[in-house]
Amino acid sequence: MSAAVYPLARISAFFLSSPLYGDGLVPPRVLIALTLAITALLMPTLIPLQVPDLFSLPGLWAVVQEVIIGVWMGLALHFALAIFLLAAQMVGLQMGLGFAQLVDPVYGGQIPLLGQYYRFLVYLLLLASEGHLAMIRTVGFSFERIPIGTLPGINAVGEMITLTGGIFAGAIRVVLPVIIGLFLANFTLGVITRAAPQMNIFSVGFAFLIPLGYLMLLFTLPQLYVHVQEYFGEIMLYISGLHGS
Repeated sequence: MSAAVYPLARISAFFLSSPLYGDGLVPPRVLIALTLAITALLMPTLIPLQVPDLFSLPGLWAVVQEVIIGVWMGLALHFALAIFLLAAQMVGLQMGLGFAQLVDPVYGGQIPLLGQYYRFLVYLLLLASEGHLAMIRTVGFSFERIPIGTLPGINAVGEMITLTGGIFAGAIRVVLPVIIGLFLANFTLGVITRAAPQMNIFSVGFAFLIPLGYLMLLFTLPQLYVHVQEYFGEIMLYISGLHGS
């Protein structure tokens, strides 16, 4: 039974650090039951290894390694979610909703109003496209590529840094049509203000940009599903490419 602790440590660390599962949306009892069930199903399929004694120093280090792998995979999936949160923040600033902040109990801070909307929309799209099941399959297949007692190679660190650098570029791609449209609207308001200085640009701008921004977001929503599949699929391909050293 002590051998089950090692896969249990990786799976539980993955669930606690991954989006959707680790954001407090799943009740703790359900998450614990899911972790135990997946561990029980995976145990007969794992290659028998000479794992060290759990209560020895090598055994404790092996548990720490499994936790590192689980957190590593969960953190990589958070990069995909960060793309949409950053995209929502960009649009909110352009629309004049940068001051609209909500207290986020998950991350312990404040998040833009549009960011909260985008996050739950991404979660719904993941559920609709069976992304939550793909996450479970990813962590299950990781035991074939990263056996118990090993860590990802040094190349995985460089690839993780590359993924981090792609967050800003991905956010731009998600909301580029909206940003261009709002920029043209701001430019138009600036020209009108130049021609009619007596007009109150602040009162007119807020009344015009916010409805325009929401309308443009509505027209770009069908494309959001494509971006969710693309970026989360890219992260899962990265996780699938990890190999033990």
